[in-house]
Amino acid sequence: MPSQSVITGTLEQSINSKSSQVGDPFVLDVQAPFPADDQRYQGAKVYGHVANVTHAGGTKKGRVDLAFDRLTLVDGTTASLQG
Repeated sequence: MPSQSVITGTLEQSINSKSSQVGDPFVLDVQAPFPADDQRYQGAKVYGHVANVTHAGGTKKGRVDLAFDRLTLVDGTTASLQG
């Protein structure tokens, strides 16, 4: 996958600043539009973890930073991701 590619998807679980903790894993189901319109991404999954959590308080908004670790295609091909 080229650098700066945009991946669109839906999280398989809820992530929020109230209950998430650093290190919590997540899975993102990749959806169209696919990078470079490459149909090999149909059904792919991105695996990652919560990298940082800032809990809301007073006037401070909550924030969750995600780290993307790897992409797995339906055929089992796996590639490391950074992002």
